[in-house]
Amino acid sequence: MLNKEGKYSNLPKPDLILLDMNLPKKDGKDVLKDIKQHNSFDDVSIIILTGYLPDIENHPCDKLVDAAFFKPNDLEGFNELKKSIVKILNRK
Repeated sequence: MLNKEGKYSNLPKPDLILLDMNLPKKDGKDVLKDIKQHNSFDDVSIIILTGYLPDIENHPCDKLVDAAFFKPNDLEGFNELKKSIVKILNRK
């Protein structure tokens, strides 16, 4: 998908990437490294979502992302997350 090949060739570039650090098949840190290898994504906001505190506190990716948040587990948390994301996007 990042290479825009095959059925993904006509996809527009995203404005935002929400990246879960705990993916089932590939580590989120590896996905982030893949994204950052594509210069065309340099101006895309990347936000990490995680349920694991060390992913936020001392993750080695902190220079590569715009923000990191705990995954919300209720509607109020999702609303707060949405407000935070909108603020980040408005800064760019």
